[in-house]
Amino acid sequence: MLIALDSLLRAAAIALLCAIGFGVSRDARADAAGVCAALEPSLRAPSSSGAPGDCASPARGVERWLSEAETSMKRARYPAAKRALECAARSAGRMPTANVRYDLARLRGILAYRTERIDRALPFYECAAQIARSSGDREGLAKMRNNSAIAWHRLGQSGRALAHLRESMRLREAMGREPTGANWMNLADIHDALGETDRAMAYYESSFRAYARAREIADMAHVRQTMATRALQRGDLAQARRWLDDVVSLAKRGDATLAPFRLRAYAALADLALREDDLAAARRWIDEGQAFVSASDGLRAPVDFSLQAARLEIRERDADAALRRLNDALAALPSDDADRARVFDALSHAQQAAGDLDGALRSARAAQELDRARDAMRRNAQTAAIRQGVAIDRAVAEARARERLGDRRLRAFAILAVVVAALTAAAILRARWRARLREVEQHARHQEEVARYRRLADELRVDRAVLEASLDSRDDAVCVIDGCGQIVAANRRAAALFDAEVADLVGVAFVERLPEDARPTFVAALERLDDGIVERVAYRRECDDTTWCVEPSDRRYGDGAIFLRLAPAVANSAQPPAVDPPEARHVRDSREGFHAALVELMLSAVDAWERSTGLNRLELAERSRIWRVSIDDGRLRARTMDRYLSLSKFPQNPHWRDVLRTAYYVLAQCPLDEHARAELQRRVEAVLGYTRRDAMV
Repeated sequence: MLIALDSLLRAAAIALLCAIGFGVSRDARADAAGVCAALEPSLRAPSSSGAPGDCASPARGVERWLSEAETSMKRARYPAAKRALECAARSAGRMPTANVRYDLARLRGILAYRTERIDRALPFYECAAQIARSSGDREGLAKMRNNSAIAWHRLGQSGRALAHLRESMRLREAMGREPTGANWMNLADIHDALGETDRAMAYYESSFRAYARAREIADMAHVRQTMATRALQRGDLAQARRWLDDVVSLAKRGDATLAPFRLRAYAALADLALREDDLAAARRWIDEGQAFVSASDGLRAPVDFSLQAARLEIRERDADAALRRLNDALAALPSDDADRARVFDALSHAQQAAGDLDGALRSARAAQELDRARDAMRRNAQTAAIRQGVAIDRAVAEARARERLGDRRLRAFAILAVVVAALTAAAILRARWRARLREVEQHARHQEEVARYRRLADELRVDRAVLEASLDSRDDAVCVIDGCGQIVAANRRAAALFDAEVADLVGVAFVERLPEDARPTFVAALERLDDGIVERVAYRRECDDTTWCVEPSDRRYGDGAIFLRLAPAVANSAQPPAVDPPEARHVRDSREGFHAALVELMLSAVDAWERSTGLNRLELAERSRIWRVSIDDGRLRARTMDRYLSLSKFPQNPHWRDVLRTAYYVLAQCPLDEHARAELQRRVEAVLGYTRRDAMV
């Protein structure tokens, strides 16, 4: 009942605390649910009917599909990336993990951004950010805030972009990490768009240093190229040339992925030469770039390089070559590529130089239409982004409202549970205190019994001080050993016989003081003492080559102590038996009923010991130090103790005090239940009854 009460109160308290604090943690989940629910159904796993046919062949896990999608986007293979994302969503199932949902939203946002659908990228970024927030992934949240900043910057919303970027950098600083090169780069782009040129250039330098520490050569080249472009726009041609030289140097150090940066650097250097009317230098840069393209397998010249080469050819009065180059560049671009307007504008100049004025007019109009369409697309994207932001905010607000309603219901239930628990506690409090009082009283009685049994056991012990005084008064050499064979007392003559002090002998096994050849005989003599057979054990001292005898007494006192008298072999034959201390009493054990009571008491004590401790009777003999434990054929045995467990092996001269002390030891040291304790006490009283009746005590 007490356990049930504690469990009820604990559950009620936990329910109340969870109801109060659960709303905070659920707000983040509500944000994620609201944002992600506002997205297109493609974020969730599509049905099997609409899945691509190669999603399961070969069979791949969701992680491999996500990795393939990311790799395809890096290589500008956007259809393949879209297909891989659809397969990843299908592999994830209906209940994807938080990490999978985060990667799906993040990669769909990146795909939308790379394909110039920036307004579609923002909701995916926001969904991934809220998933990261709800799962405690601050690194993922920082990445999405950085991506959102780039998207808002592309949409012309510099204020929002700056807010998202600063949040990303604060998150990284909170994690003990420095801002990445991408953070500094985006911050520089935003400040450059706001007209803060000096601050933008400082951030570009910070970005370059961050990429240099990370040894990301491609990003280092990208930063330097961007800085050179900004310098060209300001008219600082010398600084632009130095930075472009850095780009070429970095590109030559890197791998094939740096080829586009190298060609764009050649194009910018050619532009510098054309601005300075140095056609020879411009031709040198264009030829070097063209040779690099020819030497590279599968490499196509970027649009910037084709435009500068066409400008040079027009200045060299080779309009036909410029037209061919620009038409090739235009044919290689996708229909929705943003660079088509620039190519049409350059094509109009080349056609004008070739004398094709009608063609030049058509190309100029095409470039103007593309610019107008691009501006309209940007405005529409901004409007769509704002509308989607409003829809997302509304979805989040609705999700939070639903969650808060559930929280209020949970709190009401928790309060009701606490009230019920309090009433239940008040109803059973009286019974609980009564049970507690009974436990205290029972414990007190148990302690009193343990103290009494320990006192009774102590009363059966030999008073060592009296024993040592008695031994020192003797003229012969005498030792006393306990049931385990260790010396508990010795007089000075015995210590001198062993060339030791009395203090050095106490606690040492007596058999270790005997020569090797006398030890088995001594152990056998001790085992025959229980049958009243007293044997003298002779041994030879090596120090003086004299023969001595050890004569054990067949009477035991207190702790099962055995008196050993040591005498020279010549004097031993005429020496009378050792006189026991005056407190020793002769035990009359002739009656069979008394023997049976001792056996029952010993069996009951051993059974109680084994049941309560899980240890065997050898452990009882060793820990109580009442019974001697010997080694026979490599096994530990308690032969003397075993003889008290059976009437057929019962000794002729039983030591009933050792049996009583064993029972007292079990009663005082073992955690017995009430039944076992009462049974053992009954056996003890039966033995004590015999001893009182026959005046054995």
